Amino acid sequence: MTRTAIVLSLLLAATISQPCFAANRPDRVKPPTFATDDVDARMLECLRVIARHLAPDEKRLQGKLKQAGSETPGVKKRGLNIMASRWDKGPQYALACLAVGENVADANTHILRWCRQYPISQDDPQDAGDVDPRKILRAALLPETRARLTADALAAIEDAAYAFVFKRSVIDPAAPPWNNAGRSVWFMSGSENHDAVQKMANLLALQFLCLHGKRHNGDAKLADSRPAREHYAAWVAYWKEHSRQRAREGIFAEVAQPGSYGRATISAYFDLHDLAEDPVLRRLGGNMATLHFAQLATEFEPRTGTRGAIAITRAKDSIDQQFGHHWTKNLTYAWGWHNAPDEKILEGESQIFTTRYRPPAIVTAIARGPRLPPYLATMRCPGLGGDKTNDVNEALFADGEAHNSHLRRTSWVTPEYMLSGLTSDPARHYLAISTQSRIAGITFSSGVNDRITVIGYDKPDPKSISYNAINTLPWRDCLIGGRDPSGKTVATRIYVSHSIWKSRIEGDGGWVFLRGGDGFCALRVVSGGYKVSDAHHKMGVHLTLDDKDSPMIFQTGRAMDFAAFQQAVVTKTHVEFADNCLRYRSLAGDDLRFWVKGPRVPEVNGEPFALNPRETYASPYLTMQHGTDLARIRFPGYDDLALDFNY
Repeated sequence: MTRTAIVLSLLLAATISQPCFAANRPDRVKPPTFATDDVDARMLECLRVIARHLAPDEKRLQGKLKQAGSETPGVKKRGLNIMASRWDKGPQYALACLAVGENVADANTHILRWCRQYPISQDDPQDAGDVDPRKILRAALLPETRARLTADALAAIEDAAYAFVFKRSVIDPAAPPWNNAGRSVWFMSGSENHDAVQKMANLLALQFLCLHGKRHNGDAKLADSRPAREHYAAWVAYWKEHSRQRAREGIFAEVAQPGSYGRATISAYFDLHDLAEDPVLRRLGGNMATLHFAQLATEFEPRTGTRGAIAITRAKDSIDQQFGHHWTKNLTYAWGWHNAPDEKILEGESQIFTTRYRPPAIVTAIARGPRLPPYLATMRCPGLGGDKTNDVNEALFADGEAHNSHLRRTSWVTPEYMLSGLTSDPARHYLAISTQSRIAGITFSSGVNDRITVIGYDKPDPKSISYNAINTLPWRDCLIGGRDPSGKTVATRIYVSHSIWKSRIEGDGGWVFLRGGDGFCALRVVSGGYKVSDAHHKMGVHLTLDDKDSPMIFQTGRAMDFAAFQQAVVTKTHVEFADNCLRYRSLAGDDLRFWVKGPRVPEVNGEPFALNPRETYASPYLTMQHGTDLARIRFPGYDDLALDFNY
């Protein structure tokens, strides 16, 4: 080796061991204020904020590593480093820098450091939720970012890609289902978002090797002695069927997840749309993204910039879903759906801001359009299943080819508020990811945090999570909820934000009348009373039911005098509760029945509530007949848009 080469090698090693970190990294960085309506330019502006202000903070990162010392055994230290890699912002920062062409040298350094400091085990595959290579693979597969990668960075990505798929990719129908493209698409390795991340990383890593690999190309053998190109073909086929099935059965098992779980799952379809070499996969990825955002648009509130309907699962980080945050908020701000950005750090969002996907004009029109007349929006959701086995969940369907899931999401959408809930069959067994921290309730357009929610807890601690805690009957201007008898709920609570709680008026018959702008809610705990306490996050109050099995009624109304609403509730509704059955006649004149302490499905006007409706998605703007591959989007003034998931 020449003297010059030795010096360059030492300089590179020094650079890798001491990457550029932000010395005084801000805690919060606002999204940019846009001076243009061009969506492409707006997306780049968001990436520039990341590239200019959000370089990783070394002190915070080292805090994640402090458990590992010189005496820590190698295997344990590797595990701790892998866990720390979840919080290493280097790849996200590097992707933004490469996309906008700024701090390119630092970006390459961070990619090299991540590939070498957090080595992906080739022989002991760990969950992709702990070490996710999609950010570096996106950088290597997007032509404009790949052109800014150094040869060393590309080589490191290639090594990481090969190590990731060497044992992790399985394509054997006779093998266990973990991460196996040869088995049903309804086997989920880990949770649903981990499964999407892991299996998309398989596809992208194999595609990179087949298209750009030098030491490890399409002929490189994996652990099963099959070449990478054979694995790649299997994952292409897998993702075609995966997209088709998810579209047909409802999106997703982690229902309407508002945080990072939802972002991780949907970003897999951005990956298909942006990066897949196969044209059918690109089409399906784009269709899945459009289907998701069309469904979101039917219950979008442009004044607050977030999803109005909050029938969701797995809201672990904000148990009451008390914050008006949603992972799409800054993205839809860049798309022009609203002007209420989320004033939080944009990091973690490089993947979604580098996507080439743009929603069709008809979807944007739905999101920004009026909510008149009010309407019901329903969606089937996958969710039946057994317990996790060997870190694998399997979503099941009743009735063979009918593919009935017995889990329905229903929203009532108005200009002033939206109410929503999930309805299940208490006699059936559902996946944990479809039952964890189920939340139902009402949001008001008067403020992003103005809401009433209902949730149960498996422990008295209001920060604890729950499973099978509540069941609900959402219908026209009315939501009935109660403890699910199949759960282990020890406390049933109603959360009311401060702004809504301050409006309260105590009425006759146990009613409490609440108001958010021009939206009204009459709340009634049917059996027993409740205790009021400050919510743990100090944004509202908790009403903890004295009788945890009591049904709860949330009767809503809009655009009328508040006193007239109170009088209408007292004089026109009717409540009967006997033999664990609540019978309620609503303001809309519907006869609603809801059972507690027993595994019975609620009823509407004498008929069991249809948990398996004929349409997978049903609203004035989005429909899809269940059992078909064609979804249809409609909005006045636009030609209908058909999404075909057949391949």
